[in-house]
Amino acid sequence: MNNNNYLPDLELSLCSKCAGVYYNDKKYHIERADPTQPIYEECMMCKNPHGYDFNIWVKPTLRCEKSHHCGGGRK
Repeated sequence: MNNNNYLPDLELSLCSKCAGVYYNDKKYHIERADPTQPIYEECMMCKNPHGYDFNIWVKPTLRCEKSHHCGGGRK
C-alpha cells in the first residue's frame, strides 16, 4: 500500500514489540516513517528506548448491503 498521498491517522514512535500490535491487527496499515532512521526514539507505549517512528492508517471498513442497518436487502 503506497500511502505517500495520504496523511497518516497516527504518527507514533514504537519499539518492535508495540509495532507488532498494529502489524497484527487487520484494522490498521503501518509503515516505518523513515526506513533509514539512524537514531532510536523512546517507544510511546512502553518507554523502551529502542523505538522507531511509524505512520499508521486506519483501514476503511466496508459493510455488506444485506447487513446495512436501513434494510439494504429488503424489498
